[in-house]
Amino acid sequence: MAALTTRERVLIALSILYAAAVIPIAIHKGIDFEIHVKAAQGLLTGQSLFSGHATIGVWWPPFAILALTPFALIAQLSLPLAKAAFALLGVGCVAWSVARFMRAGRPHLALAVGAVAVPLQINFDYLNINAVLLALIVAGGFDLRRGRDVRAGVWLGLATALKVFPGLLLLYAAYRRRWRAAASGAGITLGVTVCSLLPLGVPEAVASARDWLTHSTAGVWVLHRRNQSLPALLSRAGMPHPGVIAIDLLLLILAAVALWRSTDDDIVHDIGIVTLLAVLLSPIAWDHYFLLAFPAWVAALSRAPASRPRAARIALIAAGIATSGALTVGSSTVRGILLEHSIFGWGALVLVLVLLVERLRGPVALPQLAPIHGREQGESGR
Repeated sequence: MAALTTRERVLIALSILYAAAVIPIAIHKGIDFEIHVKAAQGLLTGQSLFSGHATIGVWWPPFAILALTPFALIAQLSLPLAKAAFALLGVGCVAWSVARFMRAGRPHLALAVGAVAVPLQINFDYLNINAVLLALIVAGGFDLRRGRDVRAGVWLGLATALKVFPGLLLLYAAYRRRWRAAASGAGITLGVTVCSLLPLGVPEAVASARDWLTHSTAGVWVLHRRNQSLPALLSRAGMPHPGVIAIDLLLLILAAVALWRSTDDDIVHDIGIVTLLAVLLSPIAWDHYFLLAFPAWVAALSRAPASRPRAARIALIAAGIATSGALTVGSSTVRGILLEHSIFGWGALVLVLVLLVERLRGPVALPQLAPIHGREQGESGR
C-alpha cells in the first residue's frame, strides 16, 4: 500500500474534525433516519412495510429499509448510538469520494465541496442516505472509466435500489453501449429489491411492493418549499404538468445529444452530469439531494477558467453560490424566500446547462495529473 500524501492526511484530519462536529447534531436531529429505522425494525419482526403514507414525500425503497437493519439492531440498544454510527458512515463515504477524485488528480476539490456545503450539512441534519449514494456513484464512475463495467453496474444498481432516481445512470450506460454495466446494474436493482421483501413472505412482499408503488405515485408531486427539483421549480412558476414534462424531455434530449460526443476519458465527469440531471428531473429533490452535485462541480472545476467565455464563468459563480446554500444560512425569512424561488434548482440547472453546452461545442481537455501513475496504476492491474 502506497504511503498517504500530505493532501490525504489533511483530508483525514478534516474528516475526523467534521465527524466530531456533525455526529452530535445527527444524534439530536436525524428525523429521516428515525422514521426509516423504525421500518427496518418492523422488517426484522416481519411486520408490513409502507402501511401508511409518508408525512411529506415518499418512503425510501425496500432495499434502503433492508440496508438499515444493522442500524436497527443497534437502535434496539441505543438510538443515539445507531445515529452516530450512521453519521460516521456518511462522513466516511463523503471523505472517500473526495479522496477518489484527489487520487485521480482533479483540482479545486475544496471549491467543489464548498459548492455543496449546505446540502452536505442538511444531509446530516436529517441523516439521509445521500452520502452513501455519492460514494456508490463515484465508485461506479471510476470503474466505468477503467473498463470494469460489471462492477460499475453493481455500484450503480445499488444506488438505484436505494433511491430510484440514480436509475438514469443505468440508462446512460446503455445509451453509451456499456451493456454489461447496464445489465448488471438492472439485475442488482431488481435482485436486491426482491430480496429485501422476501423475509415478509411472498403474499406480504407483493402487498408491500404494491403499497410502496401506490404511495410513491401519489406523493411525487410535492410543492413543499424544500423540494428543489426542476418540476417543482416550473410548477411554482405556474407551468401546467404537461409543460413541465415537455421541459424535462427537452433537457433529456439536450443531454443525450451532448453526452454522445464524450470520450471514455470524460465518463467520470459525465456520470457527475447525469447524476445532477437525475436529481433535477426527479419529481422530489429535497435540498440535501444537492450534495450529489459534487461530481458535477468537480467536472466544472477541472477545466481551466481561462478557457471559458466570460459569460460561462459568471454563470458558474452564480450557480456555485446557489448550490452551496450559503445565502440560505441565517435569517429563516430569507431562507424561506430563496427556497420558494428554488435557489438550489436554479443553481443546478445553470451548472448542468453550462456543462452540456460545453460538451456540444467539443471535447474538453481534462487535466492528466495522475491518470496512470501510483495507486491508479496499481488499481488498473487488479
